[in-house]
Amino acid sequence: MPDDTTSEVGDDSPQPSWSVDSLGNRYDAMLSWSSSLDLLNRQPIVFDIGDLQEDRFKNGVAMQLPNGRLIEDPWSWTGYLMGPTGVDLANVAKSGRILGAAVTAVEATGNSMLAQATLYAGLGLSLGHAGFFDYQREGSYLFGYTQHRQFRDISNVNVGLFAQQAGLPIEEILEIAGQFASLRSSNAMPNKPYSLDPRNTYLIELGYRLGSSGIFERSEQGPRP
Repeated sequence: MPDDTTSEVGDDSPQPSWSVDSLGNRYDAMLSWSSSLDLLNRQPIVFDIGDLQEDRFKNGVAMQLPNGRLIEDPWSWTGYLMGPTGVDLANVAKSGRILGAAVTAVEATGNSMLAQATLYAGLGLSLGHAGFFDYQREGSYLFGYTQHRQFRDISNVNVGLFAQQAGLPIEEILEIAGQFASLRSSNAMPNKPYSLDPRNTYLIELGYRLGSSGIFERSEQGPRP
């Protein structure tokens, strides 16, 4: 993952002022994309044209860290990580810590199988398709999902942040995410590490790094407390 992603925690750049209308000039007739990252001489990562078509006409807000800073996202039409109105990364982190504490409590009883089941159930309910923090989808496996592709990136950041706060190391997070993608996701890539789309890997790692930075209270890596 590029080293310059650390700037999202301590960057002192001013907060952006934007609207769909004011940023309309980011698109030309062919829907090509120009990000604020270009102005910093950083090449945007390859994007999905479908995301641009979704993002331009859907509501969303730039996600803020507890210190008020924004998070750069090279795939976003604003240049920043976007999420639904009213959501808070701090709540994602808090819920991850709650799951980690619950798993630790079960482990203390000596029932490792139940602890593992508790972990996977919590991850599924929170991060699986249409889970609490999967803003990309709503609905159910039985009745189908409504897709909100403009929130793909924040949903993957949530995976890394939530799981880090629950106490999982990054290798285990990516392994679990890859196994789930192989079973349930149309964008699994068996020829890539962990069978994950590199974009998803980048964003999961970004969420993990945000969690391990200490800005959400828990900074240590490794086993749950």
